[in-house]
Amino acid sequence: MNEDAMTRTQRIDAYVAANAKSLKVAMILAFLFGPLGLLYASGAYGGIMIAVVMVSAMALPPLATLIGILAWLASMAVAYHAVGQQHEALRAQALLLIRD
Repeated sequence: MNEDAMTRTQRIDAYVAANAKSLKVAMILAFLFGPLGLLYASGAYGGIMIAVVMVSAMALPPLATLIGILAWLASMAVAYHAVGQQHEALRAQALLLIRD
């Protein structure tokens, strides 16, 4: 489709689709790799989750397995949230950048 023939909404949707992170990829990576997979969705959230797991596992060795399982599950939820936030931010950016 020609860019001139596209409506503003279509151009915004195309911008978001071209620049957005994939929710499927984020969820698969978080499922397979836990906090490390979360780094795809958000470097900040991934780094925080890894730090929390490392510090809490060292501080509470008897609970390390439980902490690891909880962090794994939380990573999937946070990945879902982080990708949603990224999509919202892209849409807001596109609204500012794309004019009629």
